[in-house]
Amino acid sequence: MSFIDKTFKSIDWIAENVGSIRSESYSESDKLQSYRVLKSIEK
Repeated sequence: MSFIDKTFKSIDWIAENVGSIRSESYSESDKLQSYRVLKSIEK
């Protein structure tokens, strides 16, 4: 069994009474790898 040893940085934007509305993940060289955006809220 092998493991991947990677370091990355993530940034999250949090809105009061909502939670995470955007999240970005960056590589070790600070290159954007992926992001997630909240598009809508249903109540």
